[in-house]
Amino acid sequence: MALPCTGRGNHTPCASSRVVGGHAFVEESNGLGFRTARGGFTTGEQSNCKGCGDRDGEERFHVFVWFWIRDRIVATGVKQITAAKPLNFGATFSVRESLPEGGLVRRLAHRLLEPQHPVNSRALFFSLAILFIPHPEVSGANLGEIPVQSRGGYLWLDVRAVGARRPLHFVLDSGAASSVINLQTALSLGLPLGRPEAVKGVSSPGKAYRVSHFVAQSAGVTLPDTPLAMDFRASGISCDEPMDGLLGADFFRGRIVQIDFVARKIRLLDRAEPTAGCEILPIKLRNECLCVPLQIAGKSSQWMRVDTGCDSALEWFAGEAPSKRARETSIALANGTDHSIHLDVQLGTLKCRAVKTGIHNHEIFPGESGLLGNALLSKFKVTVDAKNGRLLLEPNRR
Repeated sequence: MALPCTGRGNHTPCASSRVVGGHAFVEESNGLGFRTARGGFTTGEQSNCKGCGDRDGEERFHVFVWFWIRDRIVATGVKQITAAKPLNFGATFSVRESLPEGGLVRRLAHRLLEPQHPVNSRALFFSLAILFIPHPEVSGANLGEIPVQSRGGYLWLDVRAVGARRPLHFVLDSGAASSVINLQTALSLGLPLGRPEAVKGVSSPGKAYRVSHFVAQSAGVTLPDTPLAMDFRASGISCDEPMDGLLGADFFRGRIVQIDFVARKIRLLDRAEPTAGCEILPIKLRNECLCVPLQIAGKSSQWMRVDTGCDSALEWFAGEAPSKRARETSIALANGTDHSIHLDVQLGTLKCRAVKTGIHNHEIFPGESGLLGNALLSKFKVTVDAKNGRLLLEPNRR
């Protein structure tokens, strides 16, 4: 595709051209909530002409961008980018919106890395295919949907990562402050390891490495790209089957995420509107994780971590949790303790009778009173509205 030169003067683009391969990054979008997209290839037109006003040692590229939903182009844009050799550059620009309601795309950040061999081409373009999914049964437009499987008390999802020869198996773990990838998996993907840092697990401390350039999606939904890498076996993180990673609390930040245990879906919504019978609890961030107030055994409200990486209903420290913060990132799957009793639990105005509750003599994480796990969460359609700091609990239909 030949593009008209957008520089000074009316003339056709120069014929000299090449293809540039690399990674394309879409910065935070918009009203529909599309998130960062990574990967893909781009092609570039080299235009050395008076009309473009190139300087020595630089190349000017005409960038054409389009987004589409289904078979209809919904946003387009064109801009010049000047890059000094070698061809590693960045640019941010607005995209002209063609939908009448507007608000589809706000900004696009385009960066090229690792130039490849020259070939003949006429245009630099980037395209992003977005799968449009109909509205879910509950409130809010559905921006993405991830199928999950419930096994062993956890929610499992398949992840497609750049460099992986097979789907990776992750567990949804909102109780982990950061997403985590098994160290062996990270090494097999060739991910560079950063400096070691301390992490805090349910039972013991551990060591992890911050990685970068983790390009992965699940059912088209982009996952956090800078997870921690740690040796699951050495850290005591284990399940009954092989596990490549944990999708942690960083996945929820700035999003509205609905967990439908019955339909076995994770949905990204553009808004969360309470339905009849829905309970709303405030969310407070503690130790970089999502906590909500619960009343247990008639006591005053205590802040419990919303933990989809905990297979039991409740893990409770009955004492007063001091208001201090952990220095380490908290990472761990949690299994129910052997010491448990049945207690009444109140979530806002919702009352749950005889909930099996693990009793702990010491706080699990500083400043928190315990864990709210899947055995109780699965009784509801759970919507984590991190944008507005609230948790919506809609009782499952019988």
